[in-house]
Amino acid sequence: MTHTTIIQENPLQEEALAEGLIRLRQEKAEDEQEKDNQENEMIKFSRESLHSFQFSTNIPLSRKLHETCTILRTHLKTKTADAPNHSGIKPRSRTLPSVYSSPASSSCSSFYSFQEEEEEAEEEQIYVPHLHNRTRQQQNQAILTTYDDFRIIITNGIAKDVLVSHDHDQQEQLIGKQVIENLIDPSYQNRLKSIIVKRRKEALHSSSIHADEGTVIVCGEIIPIIKLDGTKSSASLWLKEKKNELGQSVFIWIFEEVYESTLTIRVNDEGNIHHILDKNGLKDLYGYDTDEILNEPLSKLIPSLTSSDWKSTIQSRFFGSETKKGAHFPIIVRLLDHTTIHITSMPLIAGLMTIRFDGTIEGCNQVFARCLFGYAQDELLKKNISDLLPQFPTLFKNLNRDDLLQHGLIINNTICRKLVDHYNGPDSRLRMLTHTPNNQPLPLLIGIHRDGTPLEVQLQLKLVEEKEECALWISFDRELTFKRYGHQHLISLPPPVDERQPPPMVRSKKKEIPEDAILYSAQQPNATCIDDYIVIDELGQGAYGLVKVAVKKDDPEKKRVVIKYVIKSRILIDCWTSDQMLGTIPVEIHILHTLRKIPHKNISDMLDYFEDDDYYYIVMEFRETMDLFDYIEYNEQINEDNIRKIFKQIALGVKHLHDHRIVHRDIKDENVVVDKDLNVQIVDFGSAAYIKQGRKYETFVGTLDYAAPEILRGQTYSGKPQDVWALGILLFTLIYRENPFYDIDEIMSQELRIPFVLSKGSVDLIYKMLERDVDKRIDIQTVLDHPWLN
Repeated sequence: MTHTTIIQENPLQEEALAEGLIRLRQEKAEDEQEKDNQENEMIKFSRESLHSFQFSTNIPLSRKLHETCTILRTHLKTKTADAPNHSGIKPRSRTLPSVYSSPASSSCSSFYSFQEEEEEAEEEQIYVPHLHNRTRQQQNQAILTTYDDFRIIITNGIAKDVLVSHDHDQQEQLIGKQVIENLIDPSYQNRLKSIIVKRRKEALHSSSIHADEGTVIVCGEIIPIIKLDGTKSSASLWLKEKKNELGQSVFIWIFEEVYESTLTIRVNDEGNIHHILDKNGLKDLYGYDTDEILNEPLSKLIPSLTSSDWKSTIQSRFFGSETKKGAHFPIIVRLLDHTTIHITSMPLIAGLMTIRFDGTIEGCNQVFARCLFGYAQDELLKKNISDLLPQFPTLFKNLNRDDLLQHGLIINNTICRKLVDHYNGPDSRLRMLTHTPNNQPLPLLIGIHRDGTPLEVQLQLKLVEEKEECALWISFDRELTFKRYGHQHLISLPPPVDERQPPPMVRSKKKEIPEDAILYSAQQPNATCIDDYIVIDELGQGAYGLVKVAVKKDDPEKKRVVIKYVIKSRILIDCWTSDQMLGTIPVEIHILHTLRKIPHKNISDMLDYFEDDDYYYIVMEFRETMDLFDYIEYNEQINEDNIRKIFKQIALGVKHLHDHRIVHRDIKDENVVVDKDLNVQIVDFGSAAYIKQGRKYETFVGTLDYAAPEILRGQTYSGKPQDVWALGILLFTLIYRENPFYDIDEIMSQELRIPFVLSKGSVDLIYKMLERDVDKRIDIQTVLDHPWLN
């Protein structure tokens, strides 16, 4: 959970931004010389501000953005918000390929199960001029590290939700478990072992794989898993082998649970449907009631399965399907017996394709190609991309026309749709889909399934460095498609988790408490309950709770407070502690009580806490602030003095924690708030912990972008050096408006890239905090003693 105030973005402004980037040539004939100059700045802006990786310029980025954004706002007659409000918006997330690797270097695919919250279906988030990436979207990737015996040596906190359950008596059982034997369904264990053995042998004899880069062994494969509580599910698996500094093989496993939608039906020999085994599944997935589909031909659900040859055709397994309202989506079909058909649908399918400039497909992921387009990988290679994306030739031509094919630019979906606005394809079905029932103003991008089914897709495009190739990130979002057609039964969200009181054994579990913690332990909180407050706004929510603004009913001043709701059933077993006076409570609350006795101006303070059967409630002072992520986004020019002022306050807050044997473990821009006078506070202690002599942590609980390399290598860690690493990431982001590393590989081994030198001192401090050798990394006192901060 993040204590934040979020600024509402204007979707119309974002549409105008994209329009301004690609259609400026149309205005030349009408504009006077002054507007022509503005236009040149806009074109320059399109080339510079879309760059998400590295700027090749000596001009400070902050100054360039300030100049070009000012012109852009004047040109479009729009304004950015002057002050934060409390309206929640869809988080701006990392572009999809970078979760696993750079588009230029991998052909991974992934299957997601999240809901895109859009004000209207056609309005999309774009990445202009935002150059760094928000991480506050709910994370559901279980990350495990093992050696070659595949026994888990370290995990992140989410792994316990994805691979264990929410039962607290099993939360500590992942460490030491053998991944294949304990987490993979027995029906798939031998196959996974074979894949690993085969891929490792291929890597040994491959001249194209460098030892320091590691080997991607599994990439996007959907596999059956069994959680430690016995629950069966499915997950997308990404597995990579790397060598550590001792030459040992380290395996990084990333599991992302897939919430499949399924339907089982029975048909007769003629292919007519005569029994529905899941009536709710039929309604949710297709919009039909049972009596509307009984005795109808199978082709009503799967148009390419005609009555005459359905038994032979169904062996292809991958098809396009159609709902009652005419929405199309890809499915996987299995014939369980001669009359029973099992249909599986993924809520979101995404993957990478590389193509040559002439449209020839050079590479794609097998799982992605099958699930979205119905083709095997070898069937697609050397095909032309226009066979799958008929609008692509027009898109590519217009990208060249508008000079947008530049190395480093990521062309997002909104811009792609703008560039095919006048496409007139020969297929009347494509034309129909570009004018949806909601009268969509922009054309949709259409992919063609092997069986001819048109599918609405989203597209991002980037040139591959040093090659005449493009990397295409193609995704299909079933929920987005269903929304366009007015479907009311949306099923892509995971099933709700029971919010129940922690079992008695957790409440009574005793842990050794640091002496300092007992010394600083606060008095019991005032007796109160949530009914004593009037909730007036909601700031956000995440995997472990939510944050609201409220007023206490009996407060004559009606002073606003922030209340953090912490779901008891989501608190991990190692996040509880015992106190002589307070009893068994979450570590977060205990630390906040400790900090009340030793306050610091750069640390958020807790006013009170209370609980009921379902939640702990943490009451904090309401301040007119925004989080540092939003501050960076909405201040295109931050001068060096202000960067220094902000960062020094954060470092002072961290030093205060370290001096009192506390580590934060989730330092990032979203966990820092700043007011109009640049006063800064560190917030959100949900991952914080006490330091105990000789104790090492085995679970990574922070944010992947800010994770230190030793954690990703599977080493246990002490906490303080990892906070300093996160500070290095934060300072880099403050200066350069982007993250220094874009995936696990880069965090572990990529040489640090400095886009420009703001000052020698700032660069030197960043390098010293981002030292990969944990024994050589400076501590927080050395950070504060650095000449750049003095």
